[in-house]
Amino acid sequence: LNDKFLSRPPVRYIHDMLVNIVKDTGLFAGLFSAEELDPKDFKSADKRKKSMVIKKLLRCASAAVGQNLPIKLKDVFQGIEAD
Repeated sequence: LNDKFLSRPPVRYIHDMLVNIVKDTGLFAGLFSAEELDPKDFKSADKRKKSMVIKKLLRCASAAVGQNLPIKLKDVFQGIEAD
């Protein structure tokens, strides 16, 4: 992991991290469909479908930490730097 990807990660990179976390740890297993986790499907998906997956990830991460994360979906897609 390098600082460039961690400070302003591309949506595809976020999806790749999700896929590997589910595969390697089982975290969020069963919460995402096989289609949502398939890299080829995600790469060819339209923005609406990608948004649905990232929004679901944000909800899951918020539930895991027990609080709403102050992340706006539009900021993720625009590559706005995380604070």
